[in-house]
Amino acid sequence: GDEDVLLESGPGDLTMAGRRGAVVARLGRTALSVHDSLGRRLREVMLEDVTAIYLRRRGGAARKGAAEHAGNGGAAPARGDGAAAADTFFRDESFEDDEDLELVVVSFPPAAGAGRSGSSSCCCCSLPCCCCDSAPDPFQVHREAAADLVLTSGTPDFIHAWEQGIRDAVAGSSNYDVCVSRARRMLVFVSPASGNGRAVKVFHSQVRPLLEASRISLRVIETNHQHHCTEVILASTISELDGIIVVGGDGMIYELLQGLKNHPECAGGSNIPVAIGVIPCGSGNGLATSLSVQQDRPLGVDTATMAVAKGMTQDVDVWNVTYMPTGGSQAKQTYACLSLNWGILADVDIESEQMRCLGGARFTIGAAKRLCWLRRYEGSLFYLDAQREDDTVPPIDQPLPASWSELHGEFMVVWAMNTTHAATDCIPAPDARMDNGWIELVIVRNTGRGQLLRGMLGLENGTHTQVPGWETVACKAFRLEGARRGSPLSSRVVVDGELLEPVSCVQVEVSRAESHFFTYK
Repeated sequence: GDEDVLLESGPGDLTMAGRRGAVVARLGRTALSVHDSLGRRLREVMLEDVTAIYLRRRGGAARKGAAEHAGNGGAAPARGDGAAAADTFFRDESFEDDEDLELVVVSFPPAAGAGRSGSSSCCCCSLPCCCCDSAPDPFQVHREAAADLVLTSGTPDFIHAWEQGIRDAVAGSSNYDVCVSRARRMLVFVSPASGNGRAVKVFHSQVRPLLEASRISLRVIETNHQHHCTEVILASTISELDGIIVVGGDGMIYELLQGLKNHPECAGGSNIPVAIGVIPCGSGNGLATSLSVQQDRPLGVDTATMAVAKGMTQDVDVWNVTYMPTGGSQAKQTYACLSLNWGILADVDIESEQMRCLGGARFTIGAAKRLCWLRRYEGSLFYLDAQREDDTVPPIDQPLPASWSELHGEFMVVWAMNTTHAATDCIPAPDARMDNGWIELVIVRNTGRGQLLRGMLGLENGTHTQVPGWETVACKAFRLEGARRGSPLSSRVVVDGELLEPVSCVQVEVSRAESHFFTYK
């Protein structure tokens, strides 16, 4: 209805490229439509599909010619040091108030048949996975580039007014300073080993075209050794970037986080100053799935790429993980934003590494194997309950206050989560929020195979919380020690999917909302 029209052009105010004569444009809360003089709709663009809005001189370069390419003009990324030979650069231009300009609106609507709510989902967990024939391929293309909508006017003020109006409508009620109206610079890490070796192809065929069409300058690096991502970040000036993109799995995010938190620009515990984008190409994709679920969006390469292009972000807590190596006297530190695992499921994670080529199925096979040879792990768990007003977290080598709760004896699972999902089909912490400063602890003590199996099966849809012996508590910090103070922990400790060296003690506390990730709101 008329009450939904935010802006409407008068007869003769605007023309549309590719169409003779004047048109009438109507900007609503959800769509921009263009009509002919008889009221027939010529074009409609849904605002949630808009990835760039910009001005250029009338008759300026089309989308494909807007970028400058370094190196060999579009070749695949170079091998060796992992740097790309064809980085792309976009620049904003300045215009005089009376210049003859045209307004360009770039959009990527769902492909024909894809539907606006995403593709069909898995029958058991409402997410794409490999367990059902009906489950979609997360690498399938669900969006396609629409022809740019180009509007012109004989009155420059009209074009400026429409640019501002569309920007405000795309921002909606969030009052977000939408960055789709300016050129941006981003650093991209692509893991050739991720996605069963498909990550590089996925990036060049699906991710890069959408980002470059949205005027995002890309420096692309293919990682070729462990910690490559961390090394590049430490040598970069991150304040010059509008975003950093990971095309891979949760392990790459962990490496990126180490580089960012140890970077001089983050000194003194300040927030990470650049947004992070995650294109899900790993075997788990826990963080990408959690971001998608929180915004009620389907998980997929297309959705994650749109999130980067649109530029809106979600705050995510960062964990400060301090640990004491076995036999050592000096504490070490690492950082995490997904999980910490100790006990049977940590063993499953690491022991199934040799089956990485099987994707997510490696976890199922590893769990079945470990159930046959069941182990129990002795230790002591201390935690500061989330409901307590006390925020005291002493250094790892200092005694804990009496306000901390404690558990001693045999454990089977201690799983700390910052996100709802550990993988696309694994939901250890259904009530977790990534930005509330809390840690969700999943604890299983001395239970039998039957209850353990029921709980593990329930992880697929979050119903493990209803299984006797499976307990979940929210805390602000926790500490895990060996059965006797100073003795080694009797199992591996896995942080964000990465194995720590043998430790006698590990402590985790939260830095609330210290990072921000691109998300499709």
